[in-house]
Amino acid sequence: MRFIIFPIFLICYNVSFEQDNGLEMFDESYVHEIRITFEQEEYWDSLEYYYEQYLEDDAPKKYMVASVEIDGDFIDSVGVRQKGYFSNWGSEGFKEPLKIDFNEYVEGTKYDGLKKLNLQNGFSDPSMMRDALAYRFMRDAGVAAPRTSYAKVYLNDTYWGLYVVVEQVDDRFLKNSFENSNGNIFKCIDNTNLDWQGSVKINYEDEFELKTNEELDEWNEFIDLVRKVNDEDEFEDSISTVLQMNNYLRVLAADVIMYNWDSYYDHGRNFYIYYDSTASAFQWIPWDYNLAFSNTETNIVVDYDGWMAEEKPLIMNVMDSEIYREQYFNHLCVLLEEYFTLENLENYLDDTKALILDALTEDPNKYYSISQFNTNINSDIIEVDGWGFETVIPGLKSFITDRYTTVSTQLSSYGHGCTAVSLDEESTATATHIVYPNPSNSGLFNIVFGNAVNQINVYNISGKSIYSESTYDQQQTVLDLSDFAKGFYIVELVGETRELVRVVKQ
Repeated sequence: MRFIIFPIFLICYNVSFEQDNGLEMFDESYVHEIRITFEQEEYWDSLEYYYEQYLEDDAPKKYMVASVEIDGDFIDSVGVRQKGYFSNWGSEGFKEPLKIDFNEYVEGTKYDGLKKLNLQNGFSDPSMMRDALAYRFMRDAGVAAPRTSYAKVYLNDTYWGLYVVVEQVDDRFLKNSFENSNGNIFKCIDNTNLDWQGSVKINYEDEFELKTNEELDEWNEFIDLVRKVNDEDEFEDSISTVLQMNNYLRVLAADVIMYNWDSYYDHGRNFYIYYDSTASAFQWIPWDYNLAFSNTETNIVVDYDGWMAEEKPLIMNVMDSEIYREQYFNHLCVLLEEYFTLENLENYLDDTKALILDALTEDPNKYYSISQFNTNINSDIIEVDGWGFETVIPGLKSFITDRYTTVSTQLSSYGHGCTAVSLDEESTATATHIVYPNPSNSGLFNIVFGNAVNQINVYNISGKSIYSESTYDQQQTVLDLSDFAKGFYIVELVGETRELVRVVKQ
């Protein structure tokens, strides 16, 4: 039996849940101030020592006790440690990434409803915006991605530098992003192909760590996911029963558009997967984008020839499947036409540049000059290392423009047109029905039936039914979505035929 899979250009791209935590911390309209105070005079040496123990000796991650003042609010006895991988040991100087854990020493402590904060240092990113821009782009497109803001960070009253504050993927993040926030989060902690290694969880614990519900320590669903990821014969029929494929293919399309090579599809790292017990399937959560936006010419079809890392079974099975490759291409179309455009992102880039310029100018530990910062917002810079090797770091605006052209050309070369996903039409005519106005500001859609329709069903971003009505013996009707959030929805018209129509509530 083959599972029915809706064409992706009919899938809603906007969904929101009430965010009752982090609203102040992730207010992007101003640069925040975070003051961390340690009692030890040689606090930096201790932070470095504990990180090196973890990195080199596989010791447990150790926090130092400190007090924190955030925008004037004081929190005592919190945990602070260095974090990261290449952004830490690969960098030079003192501006290392940091993590603040409000719960480490006093259980139940939160700031703005948050348990942890990540302070990213902007390593390898002259623009200081790659993380923030990537997450912004994906959130605009309906991906459950972390929120960000900027903060001037002080250690013992010394200005340490400008950091990107990134939301922690934990139960607080789940509460903001999913209807059910009680499931298991698995974090990729080392390079992985998601290869099948048997049904014993210990075989996977060097690559993944369970971050919630640790006492229950339930890995059965995760192991079932890996099994079906590697089942080439039954992949099309079985993978959607354990992985939300619309969600995953959208993240994959975003990674490929941004050429985020430091992700699963190439390096095999930097992601979380969340088992949503309500949907009985995993959601893919993206992570770490400071190395994105690095090459505009990469192929949209991932084939692992030449320089790429080892083959990833999930990617290979997607690319080998006509159904899922078509859905992936459709995701590329929607992202490219509606979200990954200068029209959508340029104001954010310009506003953020103006917002952080002064704080970055004063940053004593920044990795790049202000001249390089200003240049890299728009155009490429060339970085020369100690051995004389040159690295081109694309400008963000030029990358967006050039990548649009490259991906559009490649889609055409693979025989895939994006005209079916255009939002410019004032009405939508299917083979037998007319829907207007579409988009609709009010949420009211007139539907004129071309043949008998007995039932109308409406689906949200996850393909979940949110509304149904019977329409026996009617020639037309008014579909009322005024009480639902703005975004894209699928309307299924069931009668003599079964047809799907994408509608947009603005």
